[in-house]
Amino acid sequence: METFGILEVAEILNFKDYSNLLSVHSLSKFCCIPGARCGFICGDENIIEKYNIYRNLTGSIVPTIQQSMISIILKDSNYTNQLRD
Repeated sequence: METFGILEVAEILNFKDYSNLLSVHSLSKFCCIPGARCGFICGDENIIEKYNIYRNLTGSIVPTIQQSMISIILKDSNYTNQLRD
């Protein structure tokens, strides 16, 4: 069974307006590092702005050490290519 991301679904449904669209990604799962609890969101700028206010108030900012770890992993194209295969 083929899976689709939100942008592929929007394209299939012929959406022209991406407002109110938000995509949430777990780097912990993608990079096979359980417990890292980090990821990213992308989408409608208005939603992201409101999320940033919430994030700053709730303390859900990813610690620097985890950011560094993910940065190193994502720069390793051999590793990320193996994950995609």
